Amino acid sequence: MTDNNGSQARARGSDGLPKPRHRGLRIGCFLALVLILALLGVALWLLRTPLYKRFVLYPRYARALAELKTRLAAPPDDGWTDFRSVVHSHSYLSHDSIGTPAEIVAAAKKVGIEAIFMTDHPTADNRQLSHALSGDASGVIFFPGYESGENMAVFPGPVTGELNRLVQLLPLEKKFDNVAKRGGLVIYPHPEEGKRRWDIVNFHGMEIYNIHTDFKEVIAAKRVGEFLLEELVLGRRFPMLAFRVMQREPVEFLARWDDLNAKRHVIGTAGNDAHQNVRLALQRTEEGKLAVYFGVEEEPEAELGGVVGWIAGWVAEGTEEIWARQVDPYERSFAFVNTFLLAREHSPQALFEALAQGHNYVAFAGFLDPRGFRFSYRNGDVTAIMGDELAFQPGGSLHIRVPLETEIRLIRDGTLHSKYSDQEVTAPVTEPGLYRVEARFSVGGESWPWIYSSPIHLLSSDSPPG
Repeated sequence: MTDNNGSQARARGSDGLPKPRHRGLRIGCFLALVLILALLGVALWLLRTPLYKRFVLYPRYARALAELKTRLAAPPDDGWTDFRSVVHSHSYLSHDSIGTPAEIVAAAKKVGIEAIFMTDHPTADNRQLSHALSGDASGVIFFPGYESGENMAVFPGPVTGELNRLVQLLPLEKKFDNVAKRGGLVIYPHPEEGKRRWDIVNFHGMEIYNIHTDFKEVIAAKRVGEFLLEELVLGRRFPMLAFRVMQREPVEFLARWDDLNAKRHVIGTAGNDAHQNVRLALQRTEEGKLAVYFGVEEEPEAELGGVVGWIAGWVAEGTEEIWARQVDPYERSFAFVNTFLLAREHSPQALFEALAQGHNYVAFAGFLDPRGFRFSYRNGDVTAIMGDELAFQPGGSLHIRVPLETEIRLIRDGTLHSKYSDQEVTAPVTEPGLYRVEARFSVGGESWPWIYSSPIHLLSSDSPPG
C-alpha cells in the first residue's frame, strides 16, 4: 500500500493534477485523434457524391435496368438481323494506342461485337491500312480504315496501291473521291471540330455521337477530378454507369445531321473512338517519390515527394507499381454505344453495304439491348427501311417497333412530329419529309436516351435526290 501510494504521489503534483509529462501525452493523443477525425471528415465530404452513388443511387439504377431487361421482347423474325458494330477504333498502329489485335478480338467477343471498323491514325509508311485487321477473326468481321486530322475513312476490304497519296498528299475533295474509287466511305469524326468542311458534298457520313468528344467536354469544364474520383469509387462495379457521368445528349450533332440529310443522304454512326490508352498508375521511383502516370506516356505526369513519397516507400519496395486502373479498356468502350447494322447475313459485303446505305441505328446498348428495333415505311406493296429514300405517295404509314414499351419520338425535318408511349406504333404519313425515330427509357423517373434511327426520306416532287 505504501509503495502504491508513493507511486501515485510521485505521478501527481501537489494540486492532485497529473504531472505535465502525462498531461502533454494525453493532449497530443487528443489532438491526433481530432486530426484523424478531421481528415476523415474531409475525405467523406469529398467522396460524398461518389459514395452516395456507390451505395444508394447506382444500385437503384442497376435494379431498374435489370427489371427493364426482363421485359425486352425478342427481335422479330423478319429476315433482318441487328449486327452490333464498332465504328472508330484504334490499335498499336496508331501513335496514341498500344492495344493489340488479340486484346481487341477478346474484348469484342466478350461484349458481343460482330463487326469493327478500324480507324488507326496515318503513319509515314501507311501501315494503318497495309497492316490493319481485315476480314473474319474469331467470328468478328474487321474492316480497315484510317482517321486523319480532318476525316475518317473505312473500306470494305484490304486497300492496296498508292496509300500515301490516298491518306496524305491529295487535296481534301480529291482525297474523298479517291476513297470512293477504292470502294470506301468517308465519315466525319468529332463533329464538334470547327474546321469540318460541311460544304463538301462527297463525304458519306458523320458521327452523331462520340465518346471522346464527351471526355473532352469534361476536360474543358475542368471536371477531370470529379470524373476520376467517381471512376475510382464506381468504375469497377458500375462501368457503364460510371461512363455515363460524362455522357451528353448530342442535340447539336443531330441538328447538323438533320440539316445535311435535308440536302442529301448522309449516314450517321456512333464514334466509340476506342484507344485503351487512358490508364492511371501510381509507382514508386528510385528517388523515393510517388510517380503518377496518365495515358500511354512513358514519362509520369507528376512526381510527388515529401510525406507522399515516404508513404509510397512504406507501401512498396524498389520501383514497384503500387496501383493501376485502365479507365477505357476496349471492353468498356465497345459496350457503351454502338452502331447496329441491319443486314440479311453476317458477311463483309452485307455489313459494309448496310453501313453505306444507312441501314443502321445508333444505340446506347451498354444499358439496354436494342436489338429488334425496327423503323419502316409501307404503302401498298412498297416497303422501305431506315436509310432508304423514295417518292412520297399519299396513303402510306410509318411503322415503329422497340423491344419494350417506352417513349418514342417521331422526328420530321429536325423537329418533333409526334410522341408516343408504346412498343409498336403505326403513324399515317400525310406529307413528305425526312423522318427518323428517337427512343428513350425511364430509370428511376429519369429519361435516358437509347436509340437514334437513320432517317427515311419521303421525297416531294421538288426534293433533291440523295
